[in-house]
Amino acid sequence: MRKGMLALCLIVLISASAISSMAASEQSIEISDDDNHVKYQKFEIGDPWNITLRNATTGVIAYQFSGTIGMESTELAGNNWFVYFSCVSPGALKHGVLRLLVRGTYDVYANGTHSGLLIEETGTITVLTEDDEDEDCGRPIPPVPELNTIILTSAGIFGILLISRKYRRN
Repeated sequence: MRKGMLALCLIVLISASAISSMAASEQSIEISDDDNHVKYQKFEIGDPWNITLRNATTGVIAYQFSGTIGMESTELAGNNWFVYFSCVSPGALKHGVLRLLVRGTYDVYANGTHSGLLIEETGTITVLTEDDEDEDCGRPIPPVPELNTIILTSAGIFGILLISRKYRRN
């Protein structure tokens, strides 16, 4: 009887570990250097994610991003969700988020949690070096002057014109 109970407990433990390892293998993370993105596969909306990028030359942490799958009103593309690091079409952004980086090569550590299981992946991403064809892609948008600055500058110019006109009449 004891041997039977022991065998049953052993079978239950083996089955439970096999089920949890099968569940862990369904979700995966893919880091693509060619497309400059991290793809979270078979995660669900609301699952947390984290990405750390280190400068490949110095090893210093350059960026850290985190959030949840489906954040910023995005949706899954089939079973996939993306974090992009360079130019993408506007349509692609409904299936992920865009985080622009300074040009360079980064060592990437990405993880995600699904049903309490941590899935991790490492890789390398090179973002828009000087030799890339599309140099405008990823450049920051130049700042636009604030309305107060425009009003103040216009008032100054108008004041100078009024004063110069007054001295011209005299």
